[in-house]
Amino acid sequence: RATPAGSMRGQVVAGPGRVGRRPLEHTAIRVSNRARRRVWLVTPYFLPPVGLRRALVGARRCGADVRLLIPTGDNCDLPVVQAAGQRWYEWFLRRGVRIFEYRARVSHQKILLADERVLIGSANFDHWGLRWHLEADQAVHSRVIAERTAEMLDGDFANARELRLEDWRRRSAMARLRERFWGWMEALAARIAHGRRVAHVTRRQAGGRHDRTGASDS
Repeated sequence: RATPAGSMRGQVVAGPGRVGRRPLEHTAIRVSNRARRRVWLVTPYFLPPVGLRRALVGARRCGADVRLLIPTGDNCDLPVVQAAGQRWYEWFLRRGVRIFEYRARVSHQKILLADERVLIGSANFDHWGLRWHLEADQAVHSRVIAERTAEMLDGDFANARELRLEDWRRRSAMARLRERFWGWMEALAARIAHGRRVAHVTRRQAGGRHDRTGASDS
């Protein structure tokens, strides 16, 4: 029989929720807003909704060590998605958020470490993963788990290259054009996906009301 290692608080957070309710996104924002020491975010695709962008920058302004760990172009299996996310790099760098490109191998980790809180699971930190896809994360509030996660990520940061603002600003005009184009495409796709999600839920709700009305009439 296994010996209990201790107790901790945690919950499973799953999405998508109902229209207007985004449990995964809101959990990521809430734990980032509460952080005062560190917020480390690891994701293969970084296309953060506006609320998460503000939460990360807000944590930095409060003095937290805010870092992003994202695969390099050679280790990203969806380069157009990476290009779309790169349009935010300069915005974050100018506000003191540190960005690291992981070089060792392809990485599909999805982790948010905020002080003693850890959010880990299947959701990418983008509109689709946080809002519309069927995803689930484990949220844990534990000093022990947080420190072990930090130790693991320290090794990943050691195998990553940190981007500097002055270097990033020297990227080519073609790279900037690619970021803008795929960023525009991503924003358009997000608006279309949101509209379809709202329409789908509206039809389901209308069908449910029709079924209840038919049952009461009979």
